[in-house]
Amino acid sequence: FNLAGNKPKVHFYQGIDGLQKIYQATWQSKEPIYAFSDYEKMMYLMENWMLEYPKERARRGIKFFCIAKDGPWARKMALKNVEQKREMKIIKEGTFETEINIYENKVAIVSFQRPFAGVIIEDQAIAQTLKSIWQMLWARLP
Repeated sequence: FNLAGNKPKVHFYQGIDGLQKIYQATWQSKEPIYAFSDYEKMMYLMENWMLEYPKERARRGIKFFCIAKDGPWARKMALKNVEQKREMKIIKEGTFETEINIYENKVAIVSFQRPFAGVIIEDQAIAQTLKSIWQMLWARLP
């Protein structure tokens, strides 16, 4: 499915190691990352690793804009927004069963439910559409 041409490229990952590879791929971004996140689900599954991830992302100078589901972990992470180059808006409504990271021409989708899998889709049109949806929601949040 990843042959040359104008088709989107899809990279599939499984297991906790696969999820970590998806996040590590975002460290290569030359642009900010726009995300929908549920820190309660992330931290339940990979707390130690997820505490280190934003430190490395920030060290690489990559800004992170996040719409996060409200919870104790989201509020705790928000306390480190400045040092971790993150801007976060916390929402009470909605359910995020996955995390979505939008960056460059890519969309990373991570599921924290068994069997723990995720994909990175490389396609400018898909990334731009999801980024536009993200930006419209961000602009309407307090």
